[in-house]
Amino acid sequence: MKKCILTIMAMSAMVGVAFAVDYDWNGSVNGNWSETNNWVGLEKPAGLGTTDLYFTNDTVNVATTNDTSTALKRSDIVFGPNTNGAWSISGNNLTAGNLGNTSITLQDGAGTVTINSKVEFAVSEKNHTLTLDGADTLEFNGDFDNTTGGDVIFEGGLSGSIVQLNGATKVIGGDWQLQKQGSLVLGAVGSMTFEIGANGVNKKIVDSNPTSWKPKFNGNGTFIFDLTAAGTTVGDSWTIVDLVTPDPAKQGKATWDAPFNVQGFTETSVGSGVWVDGAMAYQFITTPSNGVLSVIGTPPPPALLAVDFDFSQITNNVFYEYIPFLLDMNTPSLPVSTNYSGQPIYAGFDVYTSVDPASNNAALAFNNSTGCALQWNGPRGTSDAGKNAEDDISTGIFLFQKEDFLNGLDAGTVFMASTNDTLNASVNFDPKDPARLKSASFRWVVQDAGSYYISATVTNIDNSAGLITDDVYVDLTAEASELSWFDYDPESNVAAISNAATPSLQDIEAIGFWTQATILTNAALHKYPRMAVTSFDAQAGTLTVTPTSLWNDWLGGYPGVGANTGLLDHGDSDMVDNLSEYAFGGDPSNPVDQGNTPVQSQLSGATNVIEYIYFERDDAATRGLVSILTVGTDLVYTNWADGSGYEIGSGTSAVSGYNAVTNWIPTEVEDKQFIRLQIEFTP
Repeated sequence: MKKCILTIMAMSAMVGVAFAVDYDWNGSVNGNWSETNNWVGLEKPAGLGTTDLYFTNDTVNVATTNDTSTALKRSDIVFGPNTNGAWSISGNNLTAGNLGNTSITLQDGAGTVTINSKVEFAVSEKNHTLTLDGADTLEFNGDFDNTTGGDVIFEGGLSGSIVQLNGATKVIGGDWQLQKQGSLVLGAVGSMTFEIGANGVNKKIVDSNPTSWKPKFNGNGTFIFDLTAAGTTVGDSWTIVDLVTPDPAKQGKATWDAPFNVQGFTETSVGSGVWVDGAMAYQFITTPSNGVLSVIGTPPPPALLAVDFDFSQITNNVFYEYIPFLLDMNTPSLPVSTNYSGQPIYAGFDVYTSVDPASNNAALAFNNSTGCALQWNGPRGTSDAGKNAEDDISTGIFLFQKEDFLNGLDAGTVFMASTNDTLNASVNFDPKDPARLKSASFRWVVQDAGSYYISATVTNIDNSAGLITDDVYVDLTAEASELSWFDYDPESNVAAISNAATPSLQDIEAIGFWTQATILTNAALHKYPRMAVTSFDAQAGTLTVTPTSLWNDWLGGYPGVGANTGLLDHGDSDMVDNLSEYAFGGDPSNPVDQGNTPVQSQLSGATNVIEYIYFERDDAATRGLVSILTVGTDLVYTNWADGSGYEIGSGTSAVSGYNAVTNWIPTEVEDKQFIRLQIEFTP
């Protein structure tokens, strides 16, 4: 029989002395844990089966207990009072018995029990219980998987009862219920993973006993939210930690210490307790009694491949030699043809030379072995006089236009954000031997909202000493949203780069790259030194604009509303609901800013008319917004009637983006009248 050990160490602290006793189970006789002959060396824990460590009668006996490939299965484990003050269990996984209802109990005085093995409550849908009778500690240093099992119930007998999770814990198969008192602690190096489903569908940490005695949750580690199947509608929410009870005197407490964090989220400010993900789509808020995840904006669409270029798409070489030319986005330099099967490429070419440009044989080349290249053909024949010189520079730009983007990105608004803005390129620098090229550089280029932007230099190959004479290949990758950008106008000057700029990347019209190659020396014969881009691809995303997406985008800009994300919620307690603030252009998180609210006044020169002006967004129809004016004479027995007949005109207001709708409401018909403006939203 193979030898494997379930190790249980009882430890005692003494001045200058430390000792431990190993208890090794081999099950050589039977499944009775109280049988001395089942223990190596006939050494079993003192009082086994009665007071110290023991297993209940329905413990599952695994014939291959000593085989490390088989997880140990226990139905119930009890740790009795331990005068030495500590237990430690290592070895094979502790897996819930097939009968379920697994429990681990620490009797009063058991001390600290450390389980280093992985715990798996994954074979039964029944609940599992961790019971601590006294002020003792049950510490899990290994992972704790509860993926398909029932709830895990923590019953603490005293406020000093502690269960601490230092490994990776999965809260997937059931809730973690805090039923009495004590503390559930997520250690600083521990994590808890929650699978998030449709609105309100998730497992959580919950005070499940309204008569409990103030249980505690201490969050010191990392929360991980699996959002794969999560709802995406603004206002969807999931309670992750819930210690709220009907009786405030019994209510538990959640603490979120400095090491606490949410994977992939950033705290809006240190100590704020408000965490948002990089796309500003999800928000997690912590309080002394709960933790709530919610949707605050539209999650970004998946990354789609917009451009996919490779030199193999070029069948026959195409050259633009001698004469520079500016970028023209109306005419592709390499259209789809028998020469090329890829997406059309729009190019521009510039040459700086100290000699006659007409005799300087530089070229912008589309080459079937090297791709998009800047190529120096060198002097013709054997003569090198006057053809090119050191520090002559050629520059090229190569762009792919939105109308040719792949995967449906040729329509709608195309944007690049942190989740869909990856750029990749493979570069080939070939200076020849002896070296003809002094340097070569590469930058990314985008056209965004009608303007061009060029990145800082991504790579700059320096060959000023002429030591590089063989091909150099460099693979480049970048996230567009993380780059430093500069203003650029290749329709006026292909080589010139202007001031630092910050493109929004929210209206992408073209994506591509810029290259430059500089001469080291004028060498005879045609060797064709070059700087080439052999492949290039770019990701982007697009959203179909709908009333719902516009509402989500607007609300996502105000994380201060917290969980008050509904249309009729009041995120700032100013009695103006979120929908009205949206229609009026207010700030739903700031009670001082209510936007362009209606204006009412006595009409100048008239005593029998009230002038009532309200403001509508000029794209109200696109946003699904309708303003409805009604009037009535009684607020108790309401008799609201259509007030559209009082409108006398509508037109552009002094407030940008808004139309003013003017109404004259007579005051001589009724003794009293009330005016109501309703905002309706149609998704």
